[in-house]
Amino acid sequence: MAYSQPPLFYLLQTIPYTLGAHATILSRLELMRLLSALLAAVTVVFVYLFLCEALPGAPWAWTVGALCAALAPLFGFASSAVNPDVLLFAVAAVIFYSLARAFRRGLTHQTAILIGALLAVGFMSKLNFVGMVPGILLGLAVLTRRHASTSGRSAYRSLLVALGIAFTPGLLYTGINLLSGRPAFGLLSSAIKSTTRHGSLLAELSYVWQFYLPRLP
Repeated sequence: MAYSQPPLFYLLQTIPYTLGAHATILSRLELMRLLSALLAAVTVVFVYLFLCEALPGAPWAWTVGALCAALAPLFGFASSAVNPDVLLFAVAAVIFYSLARAFRRGLTHQTAILIGALLAVGFMSKLNFVGMVPGILLGLAVLTRRHASTSGRSAYRSLLVALGIAFTPGLLYTGINLLSGRPAFGLLSSAIKSTTRHGSLLAELSYVWQFYLPRLP
């Protein structure tokens, strides 16, 4: 349901919907689906670029990997519909490319700002993006540590700027919810309350582990 997700994807979809103002509803829907297809193309391009950075010595893997991403059934299904997953896919691909480039060529101030901005876009794309954040932050921490050996405090300033850009939308969203009397984290707050009502957070983590991963002894 659209109201349960951040608004950025649906805000973007108002562009083709408005451009087709004089067309039928089905034609407007086709224009919206074309935007999803465009975002899918962006995803595939950045998967290719990510592989160029991650596997510079294996040119054959660049095309094969991009084709595998493009022809994945679930990716094709989401990309042919009006689904916020396609924006999530695109943002994730650009972040992977940016991190791979930074690990190979060094973390610059501009790259840190770019990754921070992409994090902000990811937060506004879909709630599932939260699951990627720990790994991205770990990558930024490692890059900052490496960069600090040559640039000193400048690396930590870049990290702080990136984090400020990344979390500003979330802080604004939380503030607006609190001022309007709604749960601080919107749908996430309801999910957390449901978890704590029916069991502990540890029990929830145990469920998630057993659902996706092999059972522990």
